[in-house]
Amino acid sequence: MTRALGASPSTLRYRPESGSLAARVLAFFALNPEEELTSADIAQKFDVASSSHVSPSLTPPMAHGLLARGPGGAGYRPGPAFAAWVEHHRHEGTVRAVAQKPQRIAPPPPLDPFAVPIAGGVIRPTGGRGAPMTLQFQVFTLLERLEPNTHAELPWAYRHLISAAATRYRKTHPDRQIGCTRDEARGVVVLNRYA
Repeated sequence: MTRALGASPSTLRYRPESGSLAARVLAFFALNPEEELTSADIAQKFDVASSSHVSPSLTPPMAHGLLARGPGGAGYRPGPAFAAWVEHHRHEGTVRAVAQKPQRIAPPPPLDPFAVPIAGGVIRPTGGRGAPMTLQFQVFTLLERLEPNTHAELPWAYRHLISAAATRYRKTHPDRQIGCTRDEARGVVVLNRYA
């Protein structure tokens, strides 16, 4: 692979965080290399709260020569290393992939602690965030239903919430030995009661 003038190895290796403003601006310029955007244009086009947030977000691509300021510093445009960077990453799909804005993860549906089946035996592990109070109460109710040496399996979508709620339950019920196992291969979170 040939290296274009102004495209150092560190510049070619640079990858902005997926969905970041820098990634989206670089992807825009990959499709529109003749354009020039002011900070206000970028703030409006990419849904940034204030144009004052644009400059700090674009500092890394500016340092790598991927972006440059137009005459008089009025706007941003592709920099001297931009074409080489785009060509270097085009085969990976990096330019398009990093442009995608991260999607907000939808919360899991309400948990009915009386609908979750309880099974005999304890599932041993093979290999967060705080839970909302309603889900914590539902998990507490489910854990109250567990007899010693039984377990319940819940959908993978609950993994962070269940772990946090189980930790709180252990603190308030030190006499009960409760464990939480994440089984990503099967797409379940397992709540175990050992004793």
